[in-house]
Amino acid sequence: MKSINNPSPKIKLIVFLLDSIEIEENENATSSEKIKFFFDCYDKEFNHDYNKRYYPNEQERLKNYLQGLPSCINIPFYNWDIIELYKDLNGIKTLSSKKEESVLKYYWDKIAFTLLQLKRKFN
Repeated sequence: MKSINNPSPKIKLIVFLLDSIEIEENENATSSEKIKFFFDCYDKEFNHDYNKRYYPNEQERLKNYLQGLPSCINIPFYNWDIIELYKDLNGIKTLSSKKEESVLKYYWDKIAFTLLQLKRKFN
């Protein structure tokens, strides 16, 4: 059984993502408010009819939005920063080059998937 003092990497990722969403007008925003704010930005900036046709899969569409450096979330974009985040979330110091490639390959999908899970949870 996991200790409360040692959260899983998934929980750490959720906390990281929620902390990465900043609402300037509301510094004390709840998790639900942050997720709503993020998806409102996503809908305004990217989730229009053309992109819905071009990227029919919502996770793929959100992934592409995230790769464009949206203004409403501050997450790692550079490979080195992504690797460091992974190591921090998983409590490890080094990765093999094969593992680094895997982390980089699936990073954007993992972030998009987790944000969509949070959207479903808070809606």
